[in-house]
Amino acid sequence: MTSDKTMVYFNSDKQDLKEDLTLVWDAIDELGYNSVNQLIGYLLSGDLTFIPHHKNARQVLKDYQPDDILEVLVKNYLQKGDHQWENIN
Repeated sequence: MTSDKTMVYFNSDKQDLKEDLTLVWDAIDELGYNSVNQLIGYLLSGDLTFIPHHKNARQVLKDYQPDDILEVLVKNYLQKGDHQWENIN
């Protein structure tokens, strides 16, 4: 029997995502790149070449879709409630 429904897998465990993003952040930072810029580049484009192979960071992010990461980050940030906005100048 076949199904017409699309199966979607997303590891929604926020703790795993937090650990994975920390690993990726550290890998980028250790290579001397700007971690914020590299992650933004990846999240906006979906292009994993923004993420280094160092510490297996690129492979770690292959388990997630950029829009799913953004969704978790935004929800977590907004639910936390102690927002401190920086000026963009």
